[in-house]
Amino acid sequence: MKLFILILLTFTLISPKCTMKTKHILDYQPKVIETVKIEKINLELSESLNLEENEDFILVNVTSAAFMNDGNHFGVINGSKLAFYDSQTGKIVKVHIASTEFSDLIAKSGKTPYIDSNRRYRKEQSHFLSKEEYLEHGITEELADSFIKNRFSIVRNINDTIYASLTAYCPFVTSKSEKVYDNIPIIFKFSKDFEISENVVLELKKDKHAISRDFISTNKNLYSTVSSLYYEPINNSGFQSIPTVAKYDKKGNYLQTVSYQSPNYLTMGGKRLPWVAPRIVSVGDNVMMLYPDELTVFGENKKMFELQNLPFKNDSGFVYYQDYQRYCRSKEMQPEIDVMARLFPIKIMDAFESDNKLYPIILVWDKNKPMGFYYLIQEYTSDGKLLREVALDDEPENQIRQFAFNKYDKELVLFKKSKTSWTAEKWRMR
Repeated sequence: MKLFILILLTFTLISPKCTMKTKHILDYQPKVIETVKIEKINLELSESLNLEENEDFILVNVTSAAFMNDGNHFGVINGSKLAFYDSQTGKIVKVHIASTEFSDLIAKSGKTPYIDSNRRYRKEQSHFLSKEEYLEHGITEELADSFIKNRFSIVRNINDTIYASLTAYCPFVTSKSEKVYDNIPIIFKFSKDFEISENVVLELKKDKHAISRDFISTNKNLYSTVSSLYYEPINNSGFQSIPTVAKYDKKGNYLQTVSYQSPNYLTMGGKRLPWVAPRIVSVGDNVMMLYPDELTVFGENKKMFELQNLPFKNDSGFVYYQDYQRYCRSKEMQPEIDVMARLFPIKIMDAFESDNKLYPIILVWDKNKPMGFYYLIQEYTSDGKLLREVALDDEPENQIRQFAFNKYDKELVLFKKSKTSWTAEKWRMR
């Protein structure tokens, strides 16, 4: 799987004192923590499936994948396209394209652009434009196509039903005839024959802008990652932070914020870290959030439990991150992957649920490994007891680009990219 380290640049000069700190950072080596040997998750390779590609659907990257409840089909997201595959043959059976037509769902949903007195173009109430209104506001088809770049983001199997989220762009016009394009998540529900059966447009709030990094649907509510430029108090405690996950009703109306940036992320920069978004997993009656760099599993506005038996911690990374960023800006250079890997040797890549157990997929940077890292998959009970784990090495000529879990056959599925093709390796978990 490709790792994307997103860098936020500002223009700040570095002080001599900070330079001394940075030398320590450049030489920093994470302390190895002794782990204990526990029961191993047994993986047996059951099949390696070649994935079809054609002129209408060329796999550049698998950004998300999910199996249908019978295990016979799975969905794969590749940028603006969502393809459903036959899991026995590897053949494509249906492709959905994130066309500009989906933007009309926003205009017809009744949702409106939020008002924000701090933003010049958001000071007055407006409405999202339908396609029928484009021309009267000077938006030609060519102009719409240049600004509206809708993309599928996440596909999920939730309660034996396939859902997918789409980042859709929809214009509105200010009182001064300025054209503004909002990006808004739409969550689609799919039928068993791979057609869209329902859609929900999530409400935008000025301090909780819904983003399509991850979502889940429970019996009563929807949960989605959000981003914000504003701090808000947590549960009237006086402590303020940046919202990261919000709860919505089934119609997409905002109810409340359920997770925020941790103090560690606030130390790293707070609102300058809009990329901080967790994986959201429903395990039993609990909604769990796992952040990329945090080694704690969070519930709704609470900590649930710590991830255990890991060979490193990320504590020093949170402390040194800002100093290293300032150093890089002073040198007009991008942060080096090697340094970032030593500062944050543990990265939570994904997580899934099976039989009321949580399975985080963890990338561990380890210079002693051929690829410089390996994957660790752990099994936890819903109350945080570590039961089993297994380590997976990657291959330079056949790299893991994405994970999925087939609940029906109890298979961990690795989507791999070689020089010539894509494959889905099915590993039965025992």
